[in-house]
Amino acid sequence: MEKLNITRTLIQSINEQDSGALDNFLGIKMIDDGKSSEGLDCFGFLFGKDADAETILTGLFTNYTTSLEPTPGAIVMYMDADLKRALHIGKVTEEKTVISKWGLEGAVFEHLPYMVPAIYGWNIAFFSEKT
Repeated sequence: MEKLNITRTLIQSINEQDSGALDNFLGIKMIDDGKSSEGLDCFGFLFGKDADAETILTGLFTNYTTSLEPTPGAIVMYMDADLKRALHIGKVTEEKTVISKWGLEGAVFEHLPYMVPAIYGWNIAFFSEKT
């Protein structure tokens, strides 16, 4: 766990200095430099600029199945230590990686579920549509 913590802190530091340097680093791929979605956070990028985060979060908890394992098409949520606040959100790909936007002016990356900046927290849940 300590190595992962150091790795995520390094990812955060590199992202703050030059997000482009993360492309092809530790399996992280830059999908978009973020210019086309500037001003959108991860919620806005995933659900649209007028998305209401509170409504989306309520819907995830009431209408989706929660898991600790990534499944293709699932929404992944990163939460604070108290599980009271969502810090980041993305979508799971067919390869069980995640596509997410890192910040309002940040880039869009495809990454392994835990390969995100440390500020996004350690608590991760995956939400899949109920079948």
